[in-house]
Amino acid sequence: MNESTFQFPLAVLAYAGSAQQKLFAAIGWGIIETGKRQLQRLTRHEIEEICNAQKLDAGKSFDGEKLIIAKLGTKFCGRGFQNAEYAWTVHDELDAFLESQRVAGRNVNLLTRLPASFVMELGWRGDGKARDIDSENPEWRIFCGLAAGNAVLGSKPYGIITRNRIRAGMLGYSSGKALFDDSGEMSLIGGELLAERQDGILEPISESQARTVLVNLVKRGFYHTYTPPTRGSLTYYSKFLTTEEIAWNLVKRELKKHKGTELQKLDAQLLALKSNSPLSGEPSLSGEASPHNEVSPHNVKVATPSPPVDHPIATRSPHNASLVMLPSNASHECLPVMHDRETLGSVVLQNGMKLVEAMHLVEEVLGPKEFFTNHSRWFNRAKEDHGKLIRVLNDTRNKVKEDGLDNPASWAETMWGEVFK
Repeated sequence: MNESTFQFPLAVLAYAGSAQQKLFAAIGWGIIETGKRQLQRLTRHEIEEICNAQKLDAGKSFDGEKLIIAKLGTKFCGRGFQNAEYAWTVHDELDAFLESQRVAGRNVNLLTRLPASFVMELGWRGDGKARDIDSENPEWRIFCGLAAGNAVLGSKPYGIITRNRIRAGMLGYSSGKALFDDSGEMSLIGGELLAERQDGILEPISESQARTVLVNLVKRGFYHTYTPPTRGSLTYYSKFLTTEEIAWNLVKRELKKHKGTELQKLDAQLLALKSNSPLSGEPSLSGEASPHNEVSPHNVKVATPSPPVDHPIATRSPHNASLVMLPSNASHECLPVMHDRETLGSVVLQNGMKLVEAMHLVEEVLGPKEFFTNHSRWFNRAKEDHGKLIRVLNDTRNKVKEDGLDNPASWAETMWGEVFK
């Protein structure tokens, strides 16, 4: 966004008090935290120049550095409170609430960012007096929906916003799983979480209401959307891109995936050729006969013996080179589907991808540990819904590149159960 914005924790929507108190806490927190960052970034001359031009009210005994921070934050947010002491008061009260939630083991670190003009228009009338807003105000619902949606998208050019993410996010929760089970119904933990709230909100909006909120956000120009024409496709949202640009980015992503698939095929072919290099009298890669001495014992095809059953180490025999090996601590549940690569390679999925290529992608994106530990799960998913699996894996790979995920497998599992329904 090019215009001035307020950034604040999504968890402010779970804060005690009225809608107006939550709004003012979000503004105050955004001003002060922005001011802190600017104090570290700007030169002394730049700070003095801004502070001399920015006039805010404060008592004579008010801390000088706090006043500077409030002025810097107000300048860079574009709007704010006239009273610097009030900005710090609502900031500190919200900070105390956030810390109490961290102690309780809840995630309150997810930030969202909203246009300053929209926020200020919601909070103040044209004559400068504060608006009296409540949780039933349609504009407040737009505010909460936009905060939840922007928290999902972050700085990504486009993404998927599910109704459960909106329903939970509008109440200040960073994930739909905080309130809902896999079927979208309120979970026992979610019910207990709502019962602890001090603002009197005991249930989220319905799925129908969430759909209406998303539609209204698009109508108001906050988002552009694109839904691929294939049946069952999810809608993509963007704060920055037009509908056509979203579509083009999806096309480029698919082309990149296709190139990756073709490269994997070539890799597999090259490995096969290298592991079965021509012996005496057989055609080489160039189509010519092998020049090796045909009578040499080294050129006679002899099967390498496999190790005894209780052999502790898998040898590099040609027989074992084509097997998917299990580590010693792998679950025995994996054993029924640990097929050899030749067998897997003969199974072609509906989209033309071979099963072995799909499992290669699982290992590449989620890592060897997840591949061996939960091989059966991903193997069955590849057979049952290969298209969904590939979308989950590619979105997980993109998330790793963008945000540096520590646990791609956990993210992929969440995407499988929540996003790609």
